[in-house]
Formats: sequence, structure tokens, C-alpha cells
Amino acid sequence: MQKLGKKWDKRKAEVDKWVNGVGGRIEKKLKRAYDEAESVIDVQMHNSARGEYAVQLSNSRRLVVNLSNGTCSCRWWQIRGYPCKHVMAVVKKEKKNGCTTM
Repeated sequence: MQKLGKKWDKRKAEVDKWVNGVGGRIEKKLKRAYDEAESVIDVQMHNSARGEYAVQLSNSRRLVVNLSNGTCSCRWWQIRGYPCKHVMAVVKKEKKNGCTTM
């Protein structure tokens, strides 16, 4: 029990050092996804009542991102648990437009 307690305390101390609520590995993955968002051709509001955005890719494929539900039609966000480059493209667009509700 004492070993387990020490392990938990050590882990808690490491988690307290996290800056944005995620660890270093996830932080790097999010940064990479944010940088890769440049590959998205266009982002447009798809359904404002639902908070959905249409994301146009270079291969004529269109995906739907819903920020409020935490979903992307590529399913990356739902499966991996962190946003994909399509979501990051929407975030970039909204940030550029001055939206702060995310």
C-alpha cells in the first residue's frame, strides 16, 4: 500500500506540472495537428444551429466537424480522444474571426 501511495503521489506531482491540462506527448500531437491544419482547403459553417462546420479537403472530400459534441466525421477525435487536423482547421478559422466561445 505504501508503494502504491508513493506511486500515486509521484504521478499527481507530474500531472500538476502540466500547462494546458495535457501531458507532453499529447501537447506535441496537438501542435502537429494544428500545423497540419494548413492542408485543409476551406472551412465553412455547415449548420449554425448545431455548431457544425464543413471542412473541404484537397481530394474533394468533405468532412463535418462539430466542436460542441467533440466529433469529426473522420472519427479521429472520437477514437483517439484528441482533435484531428480538421478540427484544428476550424479552431484556426474561428480564432482568426475573433470567436472565443471554444
